[in-house]
Parts: sequence; structure tokens; C-alpha cells
Amino acid sequence: MKHLLSSLLLVCIGVACSTPFEPAVNNGVNDVVKACELRKAWTKRESVACTDCLAISSAPACDCPAYQQDFAAVCYEQSRARASEPQCEGVPGCVAACDRADCACIDACFAGKDRCRELTSAADGCTTDVCDAYCR
Repeated sequence: MKHLLSSLLLVCIGVACSTPFEPAVNNGVNDVVKACELRKAWTKRESVACTDCLAISSAPACDCPAYQQDFAAVCYEQSRARASEPQCEGVPGCVAACDRADCACIDACFAGKDRCRELTSAADGCTTDVCDAYCR
């Protein structure tokens, strides 16, 4: 009986450890322009804490020590959805060519790309919300 309970416990632990990571849905302002406006107030955008948050919050879950932050993978699903949307082709280059504070320019990059705007709004809203405390 003791052996059976030990085996059952190991099976339960194995199942629990293999459960896929499911981040909480958190789209913040859920709007490309509003997220841009909020980021304009960031004075620590180049700080390690801010850049780590922006990168790690959008990356998949990892057992790496650097990824053991409260914000780790919180925005991964939103970022993955945006990255896999064919309509978003060329948009990141357009956004990168804009001045960071020129939200009208960033907004124009999404003209005629409604699905890309929707997915980017979720991803940008999430990272802006999650990383604001590190970047402001």
C-alpha cells in the first residue's frame, strides 16, 4: 500500500509539472496609441530593469534564473499572436522608423491592418502595463 501511494504521488507530481504554462490575460490599455502615449512618460526606458521587463515579459516561460521575475512570460501569448499574424509583416520596421514619441506615426503604420492593430494593441498594452513600474 505504501508503495502504491508513493507511485501515485509521483504520477501526480509529474502531471502537475507537465501542465502547460498559461499566463493571465492582461492587455492593459489594449490600444496601440494609448500604450504609446503612456510610454512617452518613461524616463528609465534604457535601464536594465526596463529592458529586462520588456524582453522577459514577452518571451516564453523559461526555468532560467533571469526569467524568475513576476513579469516573466506575462505578455508572451499576446506577443506570439502578433508575431504570427501575416498582416503584421512590415509593421515592426515601420514602427521602428518612427520617433518613439511620435504616436501618430506609429498609428499610421497600422493603416488598413486591422487584425495587426488588434493584436499589437494587446501586446503593447500588456507590456506597457506590466513594465510601467520599471520604466517610468
